[in-house]
Amino acid sequence: MRHLQKMTVRVLIMRIELSRDEAEAVRTLLQERLLELDKEINRTDAFKYKARLQKLDRTIERVLGELKGALDHDHVPM
Repeated sequence: MRHLQKMTVRVLIMRIELSRDEAEAVRTLLQERLLELDKEINRTDAFKYKARLQKLDRTIERVLGELKGALDHDHVPM
C-alpha cells in the first residue's frame, strides 16, 4: 500500500505600485543582475549551487517579463 504525501503550496500575490521611472529603474537593476548571475552560473561547477542560481535566474526572468508587460501596457504613444 502506498501512502501519498500531501503537498502544501502557498502562493504569494503581491502588488507593488511604482511610477514609470521606478519600474524602469527596477527593470534595469534586474537586467544587470541577470548578466552577473549568468556569468556566475557559467563559472560554477558545484551542482547544488548552480541549481539555486538557475532557479533565481528563472525567477528574475519571470519578474522582468511582468515588468515589461506592465511597462508596455502603460506606454501611451505621443
